[in-house]
Amino acid sequence: MLRRLFEPLGYDVAATPLLLDEQFPEWGDSRYMEAGLTATLRLRDLLQHLFVLLPVLDDDKHYWVGPRSSPWSRRSRPSCKKQSVVGGT
Repeated sequence: MLRRLFEPLGYDVAATPLLLDEQFPEWGDSRYMEAGLTATLRLRDLLQHLFVLLPVLDDDKHYWVGPRSSPWSRRSRPSCKKQSVVGGT
């Protein structure tokens, strides 16, 4: 995935898989990698690329578009309707 994201932008990508456990190499590689990016570009462009692409690599939602995308949207909160109270003084 690193190569597909960064190579079209002109980066050289070096990625090496990390072992799941160094004491037990027979367990194989983990899902994590040691990665390096090399490019000659303006700092402004580098920061823009990282700002946009790092959240993609995190695979989590890092934005809020409107009321429906909010965790507190009307659909997900409990009903706030007024209820009548019976037996008051």
